[in-house]
Amino acid sequence: MIRSITCLFLIFLSSACGPRYVDYFPYTDEGELKPKVVLVPPSNELATEIDVGLRQQLMHHGDLYVLSSEDTTPVFQKMGNNTDWFSPNIEFTKKFKGADYIVALDVIDQQVVPYERGKYYPLYSARAQQCNQVWVIKIRVRIFELCQESSRVIHQEVFCSNHAFEAFSGERSEDLYVSTATKRMIRDLAERIELVIKGPH
Repeated sequence: MIRSITCLFLIFLSSACGPRYVDYFPYTDEGELKPKVVLVPPSNELATEIDVGLRQQLMHHGDLYVLSSEDTTPVFQKMGNNTDWFSPNIEFTKKFKGADYIVALDVIDQQVVPYERGKYYPLYSARAQQCNQVWVIKIRVRIFELCQESSRVIHQEVFCSNHAFEAFSGERSEDLYVSTATKRMIRDLAERIELVIKGPH
């Protein structure tokens, strides 16, 4: 079941990120610079899909300027694959010249579990009383501020997204569920990141 949902998750994130209008400009309509953000995707099978989906969602909102992969990939490559983005030592943030914030992500849990009333929050479902399973995804989020004299961690949390569902009655119902669940997860994560960066800290 979890493998089926994961595969559909990847398909729908890819299809949801097709051509559409997004705000690629570093300035607001009033001519003010937007906060420049580096996205660090999670290092698991969902890395590319979450990175692309979240990047598109943030650009669509237009409040942040997400640095392109062309700008950040060379830095990631020089740092190697062993960088611990959640380490107390944050000297690595000095490598990202010109950025204002770094958002690091790490998927720490993804599973399908039996539905238990009141156990999972927040919980998305149109008909929770008919559900018998929950798709649980937990993403560790860490946000660094680089625009002061020294870098600092301004936010860290475990972002939870839980989606209840009943036994699928066919391929169409499963597709619809996965499409809705993945869009909600990406939307909520983007809103959380925007709230932290634009808020007081």
